[in-house]
Amino acid sequence: MQIAYSLGNLVFGGSNNPSDKNCLIYRHTFTLDLYSRQVAASSHQAIPCLVSSVSWRNDYHPVKR
Repeated sequence: MQIAYSLGNLVFGGSNNPSDKNCLIYRHTFTLDLYSRQVAASSHQAIPCLVSSVSWRNDYHPVKR
């Protein structure tokens, strides 16, 4: 079972230089069977990111690590 909290606010303006710039994007994909209208397959992926593209301030430009 996967639990994901706080899926919003990836680029939040509450801090102009957070000490920890690590974050992640959680992607969950569902494939539906159109005949049965049931989930036929499911997969998830955690994509490591940083909330800023520079280390010395928050430029509100997330980048993949």
